[in-house]
Amino acid sequence: MATSGAASGSATVTAPFVSGGFGVYSNGTVTAAPGVPAGSTPVYSQVFLTPTGNIVAPNGAVTVANVDSVGQAFNDGGSWSIPVKFRDGTFGVYKNGAVTPAAGVPAGSTPLYAEVFLTPSGDIVAPDGAVTVPNVDSVGQPFNDGGGWSIPVKFRDGTFGVYSNGTVTAAPGVPAGSTPLYS
Repeated sequence: MATSGAASGSATVTAPFVSGGFGVYSNGTVTAAPGVPAGSTPVYSQVFLTPTGNIVAPNGAVTVANVDSVGQAFNDGGSWSIPVKFRDGTFGVYKNGAVTPAAGVPAGSTPLYAEVFLTPSGDIVAPDGAVTVPNVDSVGQPFNDGGGWSIPVKFRDGTFGVYSNGTVTAAPGVPAGSTPLYS
């Protein structure tokens, strides 16, 4: 089985089998996911994005249709969410098995993490379009320890910061020209 990252405790990880099929690794056991079509991409826990734009469960049941792309999943231990861009250019948040429209997200944005999106103009926005972090050049991988989350950010003026639990903290010690990696 191909692997990525590490799992511990009761974590659930999705991964393609070397043979081309898919499975779900949970608590030390791999269970086949026979309904996941070839060419799919593991998204989070027990959901996969198919080449035809559907998010499916291991048995192939479609949970979300017409998906163009997804951002990084967030799980606080009791609730999970994934930002989604649909093929028609609209956005939503796939949260705990249901999709809520994100009508305030501007066209051309990129699903980022949890319930936030990166706009073409460089703002991180909430589903209603409220700007949570302005003037963003690039972001790194989000971090979630179950009690809080953070995303490293490079701003358009070349400075750096950490967007953590809704607040931005400057990171003045980061040298110019650096790349945000992981928070």
